[in-house]
Amino acid sequence: MWNQQFFSWWNSYDKTISYLATVPKYRIQAMEIAKQQGLLRKAKEKGRNKKSKEEVRDEEENIIKNIIKSKVDIKGGYQKPRMRDLLLFQILFAPFHLCSYIVWYCRWVYNFNIKGKEYGEEERLYIIRKSMKMSKSQFDSLEDHQKETFLKRELWIKENYEVYKQEQEEELKKRLANDPRWKRYRRWMKNEGPGRLTFVDD
Repeated sequence: MWNQQFFSWWNSYDKTISYLATVPKYRIQAMEIAKQQGLLRKAKEKGRNKKSKEEVRDEEENIIKNIIKSKVDIKGGYQKPRMRDLLLFQILFAPFHLCSYIVWYCRWVYNFNIKGKEYGEEERLYIIRKSMKMSKSQFDSLEDHQKETFLKRELWIKENYEVYKQEQEEELKKRLANDPRWKRYRRWMKNEGPGRLTFVDD
């Protein structure tokens, strides 16, 4: 089962790389790097065996994908698979992670609850992530400028986060109010309702 999970993960990762290789922003940058390193020229060199145009094209595509793999930091569910992230390894290392969490929690209580130390950037982002109810991989996948905004607005402070949350909810309501699909859905809910049943006498 674990090998199927790993294979599925690799498949998703490869598909992500293949997609990024079609995005002009990444493809152009990768081609520039390949030209600077002379990799595309090597791909076209015939050597002992004559290469077909298709072979050269496939080799160039692989070079571009390999450069993207080495340069792009993919986060979240499509990141490069790691053995330690598999369910089997997570179960095996669960006792270790539990002990580590207990040690971490005790340090947190001692440093911030008892000694009253000021939060560092890492602790502030942790509190913000918990307030937003996001997993670590989800939070890590956010852009750096978003995290900087969270820090500038001091969202680790509960009152500031509540204001931010209210603003986001109001903004979402405004977007939905102007969304024609949402308007159609509301009309349907008002007129038809979800799964309305009608009983007819025989």
